[in-house]
Amino acid sequence: SVQARSLCVRGMSWTRYQESATESWPPSASDEGVTPFSRYPLQDGFYNTLAYTHVVIGFTYVSLMLWQFLATKGTSEHVQRGLVLKWIALLCIGGGWVLQIRHSWFSDPKVFEKTPVLFSLPFARSFVSAFGTSTVVSALNCFLVGVKEKSRMASCGGPLHLFLLAATSVSLAVDVNAYVYIFREMSTTPVWGNYHWDMLVEMTVIGSVF
Repeated sequence: SVQARSLCVRGMSWTRYQESATESWPPSASDEGVTPFSRYPLQDGFYNTLAYTHVVIGFTYVSLMLWQFLATKGTSEHVQRGLVLKWIALLCIGGGWVLQIRHSWFSDPKVFEKTPVLFSLPFARSFVSAFGTSTVVSALNCFLVGVKEKSRMASCGGPLHLFLLAATSVSLAVDVNAYVYIFREMSTTPVWGNYHWDMLVEMTVIGSVF
């Protein structure tokens, strides 16, 4: 897995360099109306607000996670930070999913003619749907099944347990759909032929965590 990822990153870097050799680095949002690094074209106010808030929430979440990892475990402060992290995680996951749904399903393809994005829109629709569904269902299983307190745990055979079973089955179906799309695209795209092929291989490796 590590070797495959390393090969993919090298190939992606090479092809990305060939495609962007004439562009300045790092890209600036003020140059062509795109977000830095991800180079998503700025769109309407709702889209731009989602993009910026997701970055701010994401950096906040990662910073607190590092603090939690380094801090003394089991203290009241550690527990309180954990509770804060739980709600920030919900904002991060929920906001990110809304952003990607807005991006993948409701963007005008003409917006990306001048500045193509990392994922093609059909690719983003299948893969981001799988990522979002898997993340939400994993969080639900974590908070409703993987808990020590019996009072908070979903009882086997109960309504909540059946809901989680159905949600997990839907998530699995969405994951399978994403891989069907990826392998179909890989079968019709020349090996190392372009950046799209590199991303398909890279996401095949990363998507295995689903």
